[in-house]
Amino acid sequence: MKFLFDLFPIILFFIAFKLADIYTATIVAMVATIGQILWVYYRHRKIDAMQWVSLVLIVVFGSLTIFLHDKTFIQLFTYLSSFMTNILAPFFIQGR
Repeated sequence: MKFLFDLFPIILFFIAFKLADIYTATIVAMVATIGQILWVYYRHRKIDAMQWVSLVLIVVFGSLTIFLHDKTFIQLFTYLSSFMTNILAPFFIQGR
């Protein structure tokens, strides 16, 4: 269930992208990520480091996408997220 909860902003992003455009989907992803962090904090009073990193990345790159009206930045977020997941996540799991 935690896996689906972690994918919640991404799922909403793709739904919004199909129904509208990249800029609407970016706003939806940003709001969903902020809401997700608030919910985790409300329930557990602790937020993991990877969740903080994801929040910062989506807010920074999402804001650049919206304000500059350039989809390149949200695409960069996708590449950085993939990098973090594939390269850095094992280090967080092992506790290094």
